[in-house]
Amino acid sequence: MLKHHLNESIEMSARNRKFIKFSLKWIISRFKVGTGVKIADFGCGPGLYTIGLAEQGAVVIGIDFSENSLRYARKTA
Repeated sequence: MLKHHLNESIEMSARNRKFIKFSLKWIISRFKVGTGVKIADFGCGPGLYTIGLAEQGAVVIGIDFSENSLRYARKTA
């Protein structure tokens, strides 16, 4: 399932990288995400947003039911 979730060529997959980048830019500016800001990402899946927020210096915890997705997010981060 994770493989399909990450495959941008499948319509049912997660949003594409361009959309995620656009969304992250809006979230970061709207909520003043930066160093030390604490965020809980509920339903983080494979960490597509979690990692981007952490790259801004935020302290982010990803929460998801899928151990496989969490494992992928940890490895990617």
